[in-house]
Amino acid sequence: MKIGLVISGGDVSGMNNFLFQVNRMTDAEIVIFNGGINGLIDNCAREISTRDLVDFSISPVPLVSSGRKEDKCKKFDYEKIVKNIRSKKLDCLIMGGGDGSFQFLKNLSRYGINCYGIGMTIDNDIAGNSYTVGFSTACEQVIAEVAKLRNTGRGLPGRVFMIELLGGYCGELTLQAALKSNADIALIPEAIWDIDELAARIKCKIKQQNSVIILCSEGYTKEYTPGFQGRLIP
Repeated sequence: MKIGLVISGGDVSGMNNFLFQVNRMTDAEIVIFNGGINGLIDNCAREISTRDLVDFSISPVPLVSSGRKEDKCKKFDYEKIVKNIRSKKLDCLIMGGGDGSFQFLKNLSRYGINCYGIGMTIDNDIAGNSYTVGFSTACEQVIAEVAKLRNTGRGLPGRVFMIELLGGYCGELTLQAALKSNADIALIPEAIWDIDELAARIKCKIKQQNSVIILCSEGYTKEYTPGFQGRLIP
């Protein structure tokens, strides 16, 4: 068996282990495509050995690069991808990614390609899945940062801290991280606060403790658009 592996969207912890586990469970030849969907279109493929998969399985150095496609795939894009997959004689394509990646696989399957999707996103917003690769590590990182702010708040009391988190239009990461880190307030797109009520809650909290920590989802504001992270607008 010969399997193609690709990761689409943002990178997450656990990418290497994902590649290794597919190889271990299937004992198949592995071909990876660098660059996400664009890598499939441009045929940025290479075979990878079991030796490398084992050695890098828990390494933070990625074996495969991910990537985003700025626009939706057109018919000629899908046709090019199908041609590239068949030229490599792949039995199936496995993609790790988020909801956009799953929609891409649904469309690609209509061209006769065997496709499988693995939820791989810190957003944890894949329907039908309770867990996605990368989500737990993202929560752990937030917990560590909240702990640092608690220390700062104890040394310099009376301060309000806010951490903005990724997650797109889904507040799962912000909510779960807030619960696990004992943050004081979680601002998520699914439950918008009244500004006066929020201010009153903060004032009440700061009277009782040294600091107030707020976790805010990036999708909390109306101005947010997916994929904006870090992009400079001329």
